[in-house]
Amino acid sequence: MPRNNVLLLGMMALLMFGSFGFSTVSAVTTSGTKTETVKLPPGTYVGKFASIEFKADLSFSVTYEGQVVVKGKYTVKDNQVVLHDKAGPKACIGMDPGTYEWSLEGDKLSFLLLDDPCPGRRGLLKDATYVKK
Repeated sequence: MPRNNVLLLGMMALLMFGSFGFSTVSAVTTSGTKTETVKLPPGTYVGKFASIEFKADLSFSVTYEGQVVVKGKYTVKDNQVVLHDKAGPKACIGMDPGTYEWSLEGDKLSFLLLDDPCPGRRGLLKDATYVKK
């Protein structure tokens, strides 16, 4: 398939995802070309012990027993999410961020640990599944 057709199909798919509440992130490759990547759909996801809210402004918060215990920023590239804790009594401030592979099937958001030095975050996300509220 000619490259222009592939690009057109990709842009059409991004427009369709955008109309269903998915956001896109722009990135510039080393060759200088702009690419678009679908990111985590914003929303609140409830797990076994806590809930996580991903916002469209690329911030997140973790709620445990009715209290927000971590606030931070996240980035997404393909099927990987990187979480940077910024504030909260359970936040791993000053530690390297956590990197997870994520997948979404219906309303179930799953995480697979790739690298995370923060024991609390790792405990909540390692091989965990959350359901969209």
